[in-house]
Amino acid sequence: VRPELIAGAFRCAECGTESGAVAQQFRFTEPAVCENSVCQNRTAWTLDVARSEFADWQRVRVQENAAEIPAGSMPRTLDVIVRGAAVERAKPGDRARFTGSLVALPEPDGGHRLAFLACHADADGRDDEGDAFLAGLTRDEREELAAMAAGGADVYARLVASVAPTVFGHDELKRGVLLQLLGGVHKRTREGMRLRGDINVCIVGDPSTSKSQLLKYVAGFLPRAVFTSGKASSAAGLTASVVRDDETGDFTIEAGALMLADHGVCCIDEFDKMDLKDQVAIHEAMEQQTITIAKAGIHATLNARTAILAAANPVGGRYDRRLTLRQNVAMSPPIMSRFDLFFVVLDDANDTTDYNTARHIVAVHQLRDCAVAPPYAPATLRRYIRYARTLSPVLAEDAARLLWESYRNLRQDDVGAGKNAYRITVRQLESLIRLSEALARAHCAEVVTTRHVREAVRLLRRSIVHVEMDDVDVYEDDEAVEEEEPAAAAVEPAAAEQRKVSVRREDFDRVRSMLVLRLREDEESEGLRQADLVDWYLAQREDAMQTEEDFVAEQRLVKTVLKYLVSVEGCLIALKNAEPSESNSDEPMQIAEEETPRGPLLMLHPNFSIDS
Repeated sequence: VRPELIAGAFRCAECGTESGAVAQQFRFTEPAVCENSVCQNRTAWTLDVARSEFADWQRVRVQENAAEIPAGSMPRTLDVIVRGAAVERAKPGDRARFTGSLVALPEPDGGHRLAFLACHADADGRDDEGDAFLAGLTRDEREELAAMAAGGADVYARLVASVAPTVFGHDELKRGVLLQLLGGVHKRTREGMRLRGDINVCIVGDPSTSKSQLLKYVAGFLPRAVFTSGKASSAAGLTASVVRDDETGDFTIEAGALMLADHGVCCIDEFDKMDLKDQVAIHEAMEQQTITIAKAGIHATLNARTAILAAANPVGGRYDRRLTLRQNVAMSPPIMSRFDLFFVVLDDANDTTDYNTARHIVAVHQLRDCAVAPPYAPATLRRYIRYARTLSPVLAEDAARLLWESYRNLRQDDVGAGKNAYRITVRQLESLIRLSEALARAHCAEVVTTRHVREAVRLLRRSIVHVEMDDVDVYEDDEAVEEEEPAAAAVEPAAAEQRKVSVRREDFDRVRSMLVLRLREDEESEGLRQADLVDWYLAQREDAMQTEEDFVAEQRLVKTVLKYLVSVEGCLIALKNAEPSESNSDEPMQIAEEETPRGPLLMLHPNFSIDS
């Protein structure tokens, strides 16, 4: 915003005569001749600032809406001039309507350029206070909002069904998107520290799982949303850049995608295709919600209070169930921890699901809008979300206690942190708080209850922690057959029978992580005997075993996993004898109880990484 000279008062530099107010017409205009009939001065004038009239002036550059761009054309831009009370009405990223007239502005070189002189500006995308928002609604709209807020527990399911109705299924993902649209409560401490209330969501999935469609829906649904692609966006394009003004020659800050989506949602497609330096550039914007710039003599901290909805493809194109989430996604751990929800969408073959999906897609192509009938229209859903965002629910005492217990349970379940798909940190506790507040807003509640916290914990477990993987198939010697039929085993010793045993991935990862961490603690020593390692594991699992059958099952499980880690995976090395000179330590040995009473000596492979 700059001052503009509306009416200038001048003083003659030769005789000192003061002239009347001279109206300015888009350029600096001086009096034609001195009012003193004797002077007749026409060129030497001095501006009297005290008697001149100034007004606020702002130049706004508007860009054509993406839906209105002609085929094969670039988005066109136009300069809009606003004055007086109309300045600062439109912020970067707003969808605004201007009322005025088209004018031709003179250029210094004698030419002209078109601009729009606006006398009124009306921008969408700002969150008003509750009373101010309700005052702008009609009576029917207020009654409709009251009926929706009084819907009870069913309003949450109806809101979810109204999100992206043309996308079939993905109910959990739609719940996460709805909570992102509602958001949590922004807070500020006494020290001035701001606590983030926006919810960041990342979608990882196979091709053709409607990831981009959800992003396009959110970008078109909200009045303040920006859609961009990670591969085609640079760090400056996402945050902010310093450019030189064509008119004044001074350096100015040009807003990026995150600044344009302030108080909105920034949709980033192909997030995994971003360069590492570009991903690092948005670390600050995702957590502190600010952008700090120190370039060309400009040092500024800009607001980027936006929620990020990102979509990424797994490494190799399709999600590999045998690998963890971190191994499937080309993202750094700091970036992953800044997402509140991490949804994995898989394209599994299922007759019923494929049939229903095909029917839905054909109906959408055949009947268009008549193929879907959401409970709430987009305009109604937009009004409800805008009203719910004006609420600031607070945590109840029992809800806060349940949050403590839920976070403690999540941390306890996070055994073997190096192998787990997602590390539970205090950021996930803050995510639970934000999700609980968003659920309270969905029900238009002033207090966050235990029901909201339970749903937030379930959604967090479902999205981040719960990523099902294929079971592990291992082969074990059939010891029972060998004991019952020793004669047959003696006749055909080479035909020792092996049984194929399927171990659940959760149990396998748990046992593997515990054993690896135990051996990692004794890495500087000579290792542990197999029997000692088995006894240590059984002692750790003592609380989970209630009967003798449980003890036998756990003992059989740990021995089976140990054999798999030695003979198949190779992360453990089994030494038959404790003396290196008496054994060939270069070759992994099979576990053999006959060599020593306590079993072979087990050590970690020197090239094994605990995070693999």
